Amino acid sequence: GQQQLQAAVRRAAEGESVRYDTPVRIAGEQFISIDFSLRPLFDAGGRVTELVASAVDITERKQAEATLHDSEERFRQVVENIREVFWMSDRDTKQVLYVSPGYEQVWGRPCSEIYKNPRAWIEAIHPEDRARVLAAVDTKLAGGRYNEEYRIIRPDGSVRWILDRGFPVQGENPGSPRIVGIAEDITERKQAEEELRWKTAFLEAQVDCSIDGILVVDSEGKTMLQNQRMNDRWQLPLDIAATDDDAMMVEFVANQTKTPSQF
Repeated sequence: GQQQLQAAVRRAAEGESVRYDTPVRIAGEQFISIDFSLRPLFDAGGRVTELVASAVDITERKQAEATLHDSEERFRQVVENIREVFWMSDRDTKQVLYVSPGYEQVWGRPCSEIYKNPRAWIEAIHPEDRARVLAAVDTKLAGGRYNEEYRIIRPDGSVRWILDRGFPVQGENPGSPRIVGIAEDITERKQAEEELRWKTAFLEAQVDCSIDGILVVDSEGKTMLQNQRMNDRWQLPLDIAATDDDAMMVEFVANQTKTPSQF
């Protein structure tokens, strides 16, 4: 306003260059943003003789800055409130530019650690997985094909499974490409998969040990499970026993009964 302008004039009159942004009403309730500056000119004796004013309309720039700020704020709110770990690094220097707070929950280590030591996340990887992950980082990450599952060891000794994905993006500076990615704790999924494998193996063992011939098919008639007793009891040829289409098997078995049409 007027007070800010008067203060700027006094400062410029005393030999100081002044610059500031200010809103200016142009019509009704419509405003534009002005980049205003005052620059003093001096005579040979060093006295201020004139003031040169400049005003540039920066409304579009201000609107773009506001839009960017809103976008960054929404992004921050998202990445700081999700369980996954969002990360960004410099492709060439490998320096970590950003890691979301989820890192502390998943890795069990402070975010400050990875900013100081970009290899901190690698050092936490299980020794049996580390070489494979490092090779993937070197060969796949820059090409956007990085998608790895590995184990990490937390400071308390617990082991967590991680699904880590990353791909390159171009930053504001064309000479400084970045890598962004997201790491997800998939321990519960891995545990469920392992439990399912054990249950499946146990079921298959029971089926194989049964004295009955067992054949299980799905709703489309595809064979899901059959035991050796089924093959032996009906003396199934190898080609029929190996097929996943039960129609051939049923036809072969039916033809060995007294009334195939009623089988």
